[in-house]
Amino acid sequence: DRLAFLACSGAKTRQVVGPEGVGGTQVAQFLDHVEPADDDIAFVLVSMGGNDALFGAIGHACLLPIDCTDLAPAFRDNLASVGETLDAAYADLRNQLPGIPVLVVPYPVAIYPDRCAESVFSADEHRFLHDFTQELDETVAASARRAGFQVVDTMPGALDGLQLCDPEAEDVGVNFLAANSVSGTVEQSLSPTNWVHNSLHPNARGHEAMRSALVTWLDRHPDLGPPAPQQDPPPQAAPAVGTGSPCLGERRAALDACAQDWAAREAARYLLRGGWLVLPALLGAWLLALQLVRLWWAVFGEPTI
Repeated sequence: DRLAFLACSGAKTRQVVGPEGVGGTQVAQFLDHVEPADDDIAFVLVSMGGNDALFGAIGHACLLPIDCTDLAPAFRDNLASVGETLDAAYADLRNQLPGIPVLVVPYPVAIYPDRCAESVFSADEHRFLHDFTQELDETVAASARRAGFQVVDTMPGALDGLQLCDPEAEDVGVNFLAANSVSGTVEQSLSPTNWVHNSLHPNARGHEAMRSALVTWLDRHPDLGPPAPQQDPPPQAAPAVGTGSPCLGERRAALDACAQDWAAREAARYLLRGGWLVLPALLGAWLLALQLVRLWWAVFGEPTI
């Protein structure tokens, strides 16, 4: 009953925190309702960086019937820029929430490094997605420690035993293709553009495991003090030199656009090479689903969910 929950799906760092006086950020919304010096604020949890690392673009590319690891050098190179962005964001957070314990939450590693028969990813993609999440967590943790913030280091392993293709998993804690993850009208639920929204994200079981990981960390750290002294950030990394890998050297928005263009081109090439044979079956299934929905509406009226 005392939780201020301001997280937003797809938010990048600039939408979470900005320089003091910048409105519209999640921190600005928080400060509209509380005083930073309020002794009743036990701590602030913050998790950001994944959308700056373009993990959504990575997931979309890897879910296509192409090898997304061609983009791996470009996405790994972008992590240096993510670290710089987090350094600035955490510095702003210190200024706007002086003396308040800030706990930085890394990302749970959702995919096992080895492929299984049920997976839509190749063996190389499994290794890349697994390793990239770990590299992102290392980037997040390093920036947090430079800011003097504590890191919830139980979170990266929160989904151990529940990962996609984990041989010990009886029930996974992560969606593969979350085709039924959208609420709203029946038409919205059936729209293919909405089907992947929650793919590669934790499901209810996974979120419960994440909650447990946080509770475990808090139990081990009952006395949360103010942030430690801020350390100097490392020197900025030099931009990468192109080596023939797609999109290498691009930064953030340009990398996102480049990756989407590359994925669209490669998917089109795949279809032209013979993958187009699956299109009639998909189109037929889609038309059948629409006819069934229209029949339902005709008999029972147009429902909403």
